[in-house]
Amino acid sequence: MPRKKKRRTGRDRRLRLRLFRAGNTRCPICLSEFTRSDVASGKVTLEHAPPKGLRGSAICLTCRACNNNASRIDQHAILANRARNEWSAGQGARVEIDFFGVKKSSRYLPNDPNAPLPTRVGDLRKGSLKLGALPTTAHLDIDKGIRFRIPGKPHYQEVSMIKSAYLMVFSLMGEAGYKYCQSPALKPVREQIMNPGERTLRGMFVANGTLSVTAKLPGTAVFICHAARPPLWIVPMPNDKTVLLPCGGPEPIDEIVAEGNELNIENDHLTGWMTCRFDESVQISGSVRRESGITDGTLVGTTGVPPIDGGEWEWMVVDHHMEQYVALPCRPSGEILSLNSLNVVTMHGSETVEGRGLDKSTLSRVNLGRLRNDLTIDGRTEGTSSQRKSDDDGSSSVD
Repeated sequence: MPRKKKRRTGRDRRLRLRLFRAGNTRCPICLSEFTRSDVASGKVTLEHAPPKGLRGSAICLTCRACNNNASRIDQHAILANRARNEWSAGQGARVEIDFFGVKKSSRYLPNDPNAPLPTRVGDLRKGSLKLGALPTTAHLDIDKGIRFRIPGKPHYQEVSMIKSAYLMVFSLMGEAGYKYCQSPALKPVREQIMNPGERTLRGMFVANGTLSVTAKLPGTAVFICHAARPPLWIVPMPNDKTVLLPCGGPEPIDEIVAEGNELNIENDHLTGWMTCRFDESVQISGSVRRESGITDGTLVGTTGVPPIDGGEWEWMVVDHHMEQYVALPCRPSGEILSLNSLNVVTMHGSETVEGRGLDKSTLSRVNLGRLRNDLTIDGRTEGTSSQRKSDDDGSSSVD
């Protein structure tokens, strides 16, 4: 057993150094710089997205402080996933009870087997709790009453999902992902991940439901919705939730609103890439020439680049701000699209292709055809709505 642990430790160290050499030289969350000795000694850690407990894989490096902070909130996401599985299996929901000063663990069993999983104490209706043996009245504090608590904080679960989606997008872009991380639009997202106990994101970055096509894919994928204005990253999570993230932009965005309770986006509005490690990304990046009359911000389109791997590729500009752009491959020219016109590309190789200079007028004239149809998804900048208030831990009391 110790030999196996040592072998795993050596493998992790080699992967950390490999990612560092590939350009993962700063924490994508707090942007602090790494040294080679920090990476080799383990002061810099492998980050899993989704969390390892949800079968995620190590995709990039973060500093130990951010990793430890993430581990704390990831436990809530893992706990919530376990609760969903137990509920689906008919085992009920775990409930913690403070019974007149005596703490007990119980399970809530609904009368209706099709009832939704309770996420807060107010949902505990029309069911039963099995308390088991109770202490004598001599050991009870009558003044304390009965308090119920559903384990796990919904807010922490959301922050964990947002963190995973953010790192998956960063890793997909490789070294060019730092341009995405430093975009003013993403500042509130990074602040929320670094301060999970606070609410720096005002609106709903996490939507209900997943894209129907994800069940047909061999692994997790990251998508861009072209039709939304501004465009959005859409990252399905392994729990029937989907994270919506800005693609970048000149102003901080702390609210994204999706109308309705379910996520419903047509396949031909999406382009996706299979998630990958930081060092496996193939992307182009370069500068954008300024031209008068063109609005700053994120632009999405396609542009031809010199052939790689023996064939010409089409590339989509996925991030564009501060006179820089980052593009990811769409598909080889002429290749037939699959999955009902959804374009999903598996990243391959560890090569960064230097892009040619583009001008903003060229990007703004890209013909996206029917992809310009509007969706009921809107991005809002900081200070556009009041702070949401909710009960983080679902605590309640009954006297």
